Amino acid sequence: MRFFPFCVVAVLLIAGIVNSCINETIPAWSNAELSIDEAKYYFNKTFEKDSLEKKPLWPLAIQNKLPQNFNYVVVPLSFQEKLTPILSQGGDESAKNLEDKLTINQLSYLYFYKNKQNKIKCEVVTYIPNDKYYTTLMEAKSLATIKFSGFVLIEDWEKTFISGYNVDEDTIIGELAKNLSPEITHKARIKGNSPCGSVKWMRCVCSMDAANRYQCTCTPYSIQDFYCLYYPNPAGSSTNNVISASSRGSGSLTASPNGGLNSYNISSRTLTFPADPGEIIISDLSKELSCFSAGKNTPDFNYKIVVYVDEPYPSSGSSVTFGGDSGHTWVGFEKVHKKTGLITTRTIGFYPAPDFNTFLVVRGGVKSAIRDNSSHYADVSISYDVTALQFENAVYEARGSATRSYSLENYNCTNYAYDICKAANLTIPNPTTYVAIDGTILKTYSPGGLGFFLRHLNTNAVRLNHFPPKKQGSCN
Repeated sequence: MRFFPFCVVAVLLIAGIVNSCINETIPAWSNAELSIDEAKYYFNKTFEKDSLEKKPLWPLAIQNKLPQNFNYVVVPLSFQEKLTPILSQGGDESAKNLEDKLTINQLSYLYFYKNKQNKIKCEVVTYIPNDKYYTTLMEAKSLATIKFSGFVLIEDWEKTFISGYNVDEDTIIGELAKNLSPEITHKARIKGNSPCGSVKWMRCVCSMDAANRYQCTCTPYSIQDFYCLYYPNPAGSSTNNVISASSRGSGSLTASPNGGLNSYNISSRTLTFPADPGEIIISDLSKELSCFSAGKNTPDFNYKIVVYVDEPYPSSGSSVTFGGDSGHTWVGFEKVHKKTGLITTRTIGFYPAPDFNTFLVVRGGVKSAIRDNSSHYADVSISYDVTALQFENAVYEARGSATRSYSLENYNCTNYAYDICKAANLTIPNPTTYVAIDGTILKTYSPGGLGFFLRHLNTNAVRLNHFPPKKQGSCN
């Protein structure tokens, strides 16, 4: 399970990027209950629902409560422009490997809460990580070690800047301003008269080239400059926005820039691996794929390999649902006779065998099984036209790896599909992600991460919302 070549960070901290902030500023929140349905009704009544620029992902909405009984609802946002922010603070930070960094779709959230007058407030909170945060994320072994560093920007729905914070390892070290008005200059200590940081938004277009190599082209989209304010007593200032009261949420919420993966910590006991009743276990894979064996593939046929993805929450980048559904990745093999049009197809996926141990399936490994996935609905897929040799190498890998142990961390359905593509010398986006299960961060491959990435490839080979072809052709 994953997201981008390094990212799409399966889980870090949504509700509270800053543990200590709750003690620094107490906003004018009400402790009145606020439900997801109430927040959604307010949003639909107040704002343009069909915004082309961005929209809330309501299936991923979370209701939470802070220790002071402040209630809030947080909803991930999906943006039409998949922009990547690069934060520079007092010097040029690396803009290399942009495909490995988080996009606005993994960094922006819509927060709802009630003020003291019992009126619902709505704010867009965007986390802008710096290099320090990315380093922490890559080296993290558990949730407790992840501390956010960078800028936090608070805007209204119409993108009007409300306020912002400069954060270092989960601690607010100053507020942000977009201009130096006389009022701000009078009450704040400012380090120089030039911006202390700038956010460069990059637009990246990614595609597969003729040799099936993954390529990204990134161009600047916009730049925002910010000034850092250091008040004489920042802890004593009072603000009315959501982020100043953030702390690590109670319940299942454990994340803050969520990189497209989990926004919550999953228990291994709730994990499920979706397979419909008709997706029977293939007891003899060699026989099932015998019509694709070496020597049976000639220039008389056209060959295709298809990778299918069932996303936990389509287009969100989430690695698992609240109920523990991890999604699925599987592979289709197809050859078509050039003259007769005769089609032979097989569609297979890698699963844990029935009655698996819920603890061992995460890290240790359990017995695996191959299922017929020809009736499994795909949220997104990518197809590759290949040579006979590439086709045979992929089939050989599918047979050889079918007996490996299934481990969510080390070898799951997405690993299986990825290795099949690798054996055929196909380039597929690396779906590595970080998932929190039982409070521990795992670096693994993810259907949700792969699906999210495939959706943003600029290629006609990607297809949305369809079933694979039914099993065709005899291998007797």
